Amino acid sequence: MRIVPVAALLLVAAFGSADQFLSIPTGAKVPFKAIKLDFAMSPSAGFRQSYADIGIGTSFEMTLRAQRPLDLSTVGTFDIAYNYISPIAGIIPGISFGMQDTLDQSPTGRRVFIAATSRQIYSTESGDSPGDVTIGLFEGRHSSIFVGLDIPLSTYLRLVACHDGSVITAGLEFRTTRNLGLRFVAVDGRPQIGISTMKQF
Repeated sequence: MRIVPVAALLLVAAFGSADQFLSIPTGAKVPFKAIKLDFAMSPSAGFRQSYADIGIGTSFEMTLRAQRPLDLSTVGTFDIAYNYISPIAGIIPGISFGMQDTLDQSPTGRRVFIAATSRQIYSTESGDSPGDVTIGLFEGRHSSIFVGLDIPLSTYLRLVACHDGSVITAGLEFRTTRNLGLRFVAVDGRPQIGISTMKQF
């Protein structure tokens, strides 16, 4: 039963040209008194992006972002999101809505969004792990539907992919510990590496 929606989203990602996941928001939330740090770069293209997701109370989240788009100077902005409900594995999806690039500094511009994330438990050879499928909508200067996959292949290895309406990102993430991940992905064919961690404060 789980294979059908996963396969459908993979096809969308292959043939199409909140808690942040790659370049899209999700229906999940960074916990209160926690911060998620992420850094990504494409050495060959000169692209760099870093962001910090901060859990504010039980429902709100702010994302501070610094981005150096291709052949452009570094810009800074922030996102704000309200998590209406968090996903419960196998029962209900998580739903978030908010605004991305509030300062209107990125190439895609200021956009409001709504995101829904379905979480399921997947059995692998090394144990059971949660996996997420996200679908949502951006509305703004560059309106689009977006989709994302975060599926465990083992306890430490995950398939990650998303289509944010204009760019396809897909690859693998190694999670050496629960709070540390190392990504190797392709962004429209350009190699990109990334690292993420989550800390309580």
